[in-house]
Amino acid sequence: MSKVAITGNASGAGVFTIASPNSATDRTLTLPDETGTMATQAYVGTQSLGVGQTPQAVTRTIGTTYYNTTGKPIYGAGRATGASGTGGWVWVQVNGANAYSGTDSINSTNSSSVYYIIPPDASYSIQNASGTFSGTAIYELR
Repeated sequence: MSKVAITGNASGAGVFTIASPNSATDRTLTLPDETGTMATQAYVGTQSLGVGQTPQAVTRTIGTTYYNTTGKPIYGAGRATGASGTGGWVWVQVNGANAYSGTDSINSTNSSSVYYIIPPDASYSIQNASGTFSGTAIYELR
């Protein structure tokens, strides 16, 4: 049979209480066979995409590197536009690698849509993959 040990911090002065709810149902909490930190619902909620974030119109220049310093993933959606009749598409690079490809532009529409998720602390940029795009209309969930 395994043993359970609870060890307090010698420098701490707080009291941590483990309490059970008023229930008539037996419950089992199974601990994983690994070392780690327990994630609370409050912590997980602060790290989730969309929690505490709002859509924002942002300016993103083709070829410029940006950095996600929000501490959360960023979801982005937008459209790059170029000269009429040029066709082509854009891609999003994350940490220097091609990660997301935009839709192929029909020559007459001169725009390429792109959708992406940027991890926390990552760099990202929108690049011309084919054709020549200059303007962007981007919304990011930040």
